[in-house]
Amino acid sequence: MKDNRNTKRTIAILQYLKHHTDENHPITMPDLLAHLESIHLPCKRRSAYASMDCLKEEGLPIHYRRKRPNGYYYQHEFSKAEIMVLLDDVNDSPSLSFEETNQLTTKLKHLLPSTQANNLPPSPTPFFKTENAHVLSNIEILLDAISTSSYVSLFYFDYDHTKTKVYRHNKLNYHLRPYAIISQQNRYYCVVQHMNGDLRNFRIDKMDHIKKLEKTFDPIQFQLDDYLEQNFGMYKANATTITAIIDESLLPVLYDRFGFNIIISNINEQAKTLTVNFKASISPTLVGYLLQFYDKITILKPQTLIDDFKQIATQIQNTYK
Repeated sequence: MKDNRNTKRTIAILQYLKHHTDENHPITMPDLLAHLESIHLPCKRRSAYASMDCLKEEGLPIHYRRKRPNGYYYQHEFSKAEIMVLLDDVNDSPSLSFEETNQLTTKLKHLLPSTQANNLPPSPTPFFKTENAHVLSNIEILLDAISTSSYVSLFYFDYDHTKTKVYRHNKLNYHLRPYAIISQQNRYYCVVQHMNGDLRNFRIDKMDHIKKLEKTFDPIQFQLDDYLEQNFGMYKANATTITAIIDESLLPVLYDRFGFNIIISNINEQAKTLTVNFKASISPTLVGYLLQFYDKITILKPQTLIDDFKQIATQIQNTYK
């Protein structure tokens, strides 16, 4: 009976320190004893010290602050700034449902003491969230399948004009080989080997009734970094060297998107332009991305990308005649 009370007291001390203290909000021993008495676990100072020594021996980060305000506190693994960044990412992700977002938000806030969690700035209401409330469980299944090189079965769907779920290929039950989970433009994708042998990107929030199968496969040679380099914006294509004249103000923007592998082959100081070369996959996403800088970029190569720009310009002109 005594051992049981000692265990309860030790757990109660840990819970209080973890949820209500940090380096700037420690608790004094008299206040801790008063708390234990309020939850019907009264004890003497020596017993409380013994409980804290036990927790420290187990490697828990409990410390004593000597300068004022002095007292005991729990050193949390995450800072308030780190949790805020994680919360923003969760809130902004359209791949997560409102339900999953709320669950993750609660869990992340519990990693902070109440003194910090209650002072976090409110997150804005997200513009869009998926209706699929099983994204996290889908990811869990895929991670398990990837680690064991197991097939997965699933249905893949879109939404029609009435916002009704419509399964692809008359509700075809896909049997796929998963290789990696990646995040692009706030969406989660699984890189899979399709039934025809091609590597493709399946959006996880569009997967339904996903199951890990007992059947396993021998993985092909797969380098995720190489795959991502050749798949701009999740559209499969081969990387192509693009040559363009850009306004010099656009260079930092392109660095942010394509990295520092951009080669500058000419500088026109008078016109304040640069001739640059960079690699990317020619895809609708790339074209859409570059079109937003229509007045600051002139494509010189390849001709296929120039033709895409011309076709879009013609279509826009015909639409607004």
